[in-house]
Amino acid sequence: MARVLRWVSLLCLLTAVGARAQGVQFKNGDHLSGKWLKVEGTTIKFRSKVLGKIAIPVAKVSTFSIEQPLVVMLQNGKTISGDGAQLAAGTWTVQSPQGNKQVPSGNVTMILPAAAYHAAIAEAKEKTEPWRGWKGGATFGYSLQNGDQNARTVSLGIAAVRHEPRMPGALERWRTNVNFNLLFANASSDGVTVSSNSLTSSLRQDYFFQPQNFLFMLGQWDHILSQNLDLRQVYGGGYGRQLLSGPRVQFSLLAGATFANEKFSGTPAQQYAEALVGEHATFQFTKKVRINHSFTFYPNLSNRGQYRFDTASAIAFSLNSWLSANMGLTDYYISQIPSGSVSTVTTIGSGGQLTTVSFPSHNNNITVTAGLGVNF
Repeated sequence: MARVLRWVSLLCLLTAVGARAQGVQFKNGDHLSGKWLKVEGTTIKFRSKVLGKIAIPVAKVSTFSIEQPLVVMLQNGKTISGDGAQLAAGTWTVQSPQGNKQVPSGNVTMILPAAAYHAAIAEAKEKTEPWRGWKGGATFGYSLQNGDQNARTVSLGIAAVRHEPRMPGALERWRTNVNFNLLFANASSDGVTVSSNSLTSSLRQDYFFQPQNFLFMLGQWDHILSQNLDLRQVYGGGYGRQLLSGPRVQFSLLAGATFANEKFSGTPAQQYAEALVGEHATFQFTKKVRINHSFTFYPNLSNRGQYRFDTASAIAFSLNSWLSANMGLTDYYISQIPSGSVSTVTTIGSGGQLTTVSFPSHNNNITVTAGLGVNF
């Protein structure tokens, strides 16, 4: 008799557990049983024994209950902790000892089990080293020509971005953008060698005070031999707005002011103030093809009528998870170069005679590069 009672008790326990199994009730009357994994925006990530891992749009759900501790992350950056939650008519009801809270599904960034949320927080706090969390790529290109004219070109480009805090569903507060481009180009013919080297770099720190609005500070350092620009240092800041922030298209506008200190060959250094207006866009056409584009216009506030702009476009074809083939075009333009700024090349001709050749500056510096890139 005691043995029979033990089997009856076990059967009742299993029945109770099965009764508490999570299930999704759809608006069309269907019902799906399984395990809730997380909620991303207006999508429930669910695991079913029959269908495996699936994504269920909230709009198709009539009712759904979560009976375990959880954390709701909202689009305004705040979080709500609860002992469970129920979805009905497109609204989440989060249950907690302090009382129930109603949250429209459109205001939710992510819902995670409490254990998973706190584990992600602990991991983000442990990995705070400045070299962690970067995403981007590095591109290397090389070309060689031998004949009546000998030419060699080496290019190196690095573009990286870091988002903080680095955990799923958290509202982005800080974004760091780093760009570095280096070009060594030499061509020689009849004893005359002409170099067209350039080094351009920038660092921009963004602070998001709202999901689509941010303030930024930037620094730029440029050396462009074809313009006889020894060094240009630019420091400034302003306001930006993220107009599009989807998985395939991202587009933002920038506006602000800068202070520039530049030195051209053969002329004294000059300082001036500039305004800044620009845009940055990323288009992910397919899983393997991505295009990046940026354009920034700098009207000179100290010397009216003068201006400069820089633009860059790049296309990347992903070959595998870490390697890509890249092509890029950059253009650095300045409306007026100080008079008297020229570059000179001294050569040794026949009979040991020294010859000096002068090259005028160019307003435009257009560079086309191609090579292999490493993704990180």
